[in-house]
Amino acid sequence: MAGLSHEEQQAAAFGLGECLQLWADALLDTAAALPDSELTVQAESQAANSAASLYERAAAAYCAVVVAPGGVVRPDAAVNAANSLCAWAERALGASMGGGGGGGGGAEAEGALLQRAVDLYKAALQQEEDALTLSNMADALVQQGERLASAGDAAGARAAFGEALAAYERSCGLSDSEAGDDLPSLLHNWGDPGERRALLEQAAQRLRHAMQFSRGDTAPANALGDVLMDAAELLSSGVLQGGGTQQQAQQQQQQQQQQQQQQQQLAGAQPSADSLAAAAATARAAADEGYQAALTISRHNADALVGLAEAGVALGRLAAAAGDALAAGQHFKAACTYYGQALQRPEQLGRLCERRDVRYNAACALCLAGEAGQALTLLQQLLLQQQQQQQQQQQQQQQQQQQQGSSGAWLTASDLAADNDLAALHGAPGFQAVLQALAAGQGQG
Repeated sequence: MAGLSHEEQQAAAFGLGECLQLWADALLDTAAALPDSELTVQAESQAANSAASLYERAAAAYCAVVVAPGGVVRPDAAVNAANSLCAWAERALGASMGGGGGGGGGAEAEGALLQRAVDLYKAALQQEEDALTLSNMADALVQQGERLASAGDAAGARAAFGEALAAYERSCGLSDSEAGDDLPSLLHNWGDPGERRALLEQAAQRLRHAMQFSRGDTAPANALGDVLMDAAELLSSGVLQGGGTQQQAQQQQQQQQQQQQQQQQLAGAQPSADSLAAAAATARAAADEGYQAALTISRHNADALVGLAEAGVALGRLAAAAGDALAAGQHFKAACTYYGQALQRPEQLGRLCERRDVRYNAACALCLAGEAGQALTLLQQLLLQQQQQQQQQQQQQQQQQQQQGSSGAWLTASDLAADNDLAALHGAPGFQAVLQALAAGQGQG
């Protein structure tokens, strides 16, 4: 940049960072929007690897933008650098290691990126306080907390979640329309049921207020649905524990057991009719005030359709626990309808791991609704997809990260056999064939 003034050099560096960051975003968005027939592990991994390099270069370019020669990074540049690092950790790192988040090395790399991002956000906030910067920092801290929780570091996770909550609260104090994209995730992972209940009530009120400021945005409505579904889970006295995707169940098993023990101490082992009714009313509010509101803004919104499906399954479980088999069946069938609508446009669901989670949960809902044949068809499709994924990963053995990452065995025979939602299938010959194929594939891996 010889011949350029300091101001011109800074403008060029900032512009370069923006271009690189947008390029990385576009690569990942394009890959996530591919139809099922084109979205392969190889395509997703290639896009993620390219995006990771671009995010790294973008962060370096932003960090070259300083207030004065030899001084600290300019606040807006520090925030953009942190955003690039968070996107690298959240969007590119897991996909580049096979779509499953990788092994311990991947978790360590994610933690290092998130810590760098948090440090940059704090550097920016020391120069000027900003609601969006606080919210973004809180999102990064939530990611860090989730990583620590899945690694068994309960104290570290709680510290990260506590710092995130403080940042969200400060952000809301500066701008009532800012609620934080990952606030529902934070509250879902908050350990103490008593504290969590109060926080969920506060979050719901904030999100309702945010919806008034962002009438054309589906994000606050979907977030409200997520928060209310978490509140319904708390009120259910364990009836709704253990739901969600297979991956989420594996990552949060210990935490859910602790939460369930705490809930039983507070409310007793058996849910009362009042607690079931309160949980059902809250789940209906999640559907009506949250996800349905998002659909009025965008009638094909994938997050809203999946949210309505999950709410339907929850309402079915609650009705079954209350002894109303007819209502339970109706709710399960409604859930199947919403899952079906979401799966009509799989490219809107995102990455391979997100699509397979929705398909697996749809299979569980179909089984609960008495549609065992359709459920088995979905499981067979998932089996075929996993076999193809494993073959593709074997062809990429020259890549060091791929060898150390996920083996591709997301679906396992033991998990499938233990899933009570699929109980209606357990005696079916087709289901046994799926289990045998999975066991054979794991033995070869």
